[in-house]
Amino acid sequence: MKKYVRGFILGVIITTLLMSTAFGERVSKAIDLVYNSVNITVNGEKVDTDNILLEGTTYVPLRAIAEMLGKEVGWDHATKTAIIKDKESNTAKVIRVVDGDTIVVYFNGNDERVRLIGIDTPESIHPDTSKNVEEGTIASNFTKDRLEGKEVTLEFDVQERDQYGRLLAYVWYGEEMFNKVLLQEGYAQVSTYPPNVKYVDDFLELQKEAREDNKGLWKYIETSHRWLTNIIMKIIIKKFN
Repeated sequence: MKKYVRGFILGVIITTLLMSTAFGERVSKAIDLVYNSVNITVNGEKVDTDNILLEGTTYVPLRAIAEMLGKEVGWDHATKTAIIKDKESNTAKVIRVVDGDTIVVYFNGNDERVRLIGIDTPESIHPDTSKNVEEGTIASNFTKDRLEGKEVTLEFDVQERDQYGRLLAYVWYGEEMFNKVLLQEGYAQVSTYPPNVKYVDDFLELQKEAREDNKGLWKYIETSHRWLTNIIMKIIIKKFN
């Protein structure tokens, strides 16, 4: 009985609030966004970019300005602000390969776990062993053969770390970006999330070509349904969480 009464009282309160909102004064504000193109120069050099016109003010992409100044875009976690900062020395040594898309490097005096941006390889070391697949071991071994013990360069995007504290990076080995190599050779799928989307168009094109050519793991597509199912489930979970 007490539970019923509490529920009834709560219902009356909610109904009262809804009625007061419905019949009270409502104030709204419309904001118009207009995409436009303007001529932008930095130190005399023209930058081609799309811009947004908001309430009479033209806003330009921060990355375009930073790159023209020879700087990079960073992210201040404390204030949740994107900033332009000087480029740092991003050379690191790969100490260990965790799996196909995750490595441990010695960087700026610390051991750092690095998650390669924009891609996902099959699981090989998941605590839930039912999620680990043979294709994950193949991808992991490919990364080990190419990167373990090597000197690499880390390129960051807007967000430098993920929720687990891992560095998020494009990993360059020589003149090659290894994120792209994994896609090009068919050992990874595209898995990219804003704001770290700098190379997403390139990634999608490389994935398309690898799949059409049945390269790497794509040639096992008939038997790799567990990998593909896991990828789809991750996307669904992230979309609705």
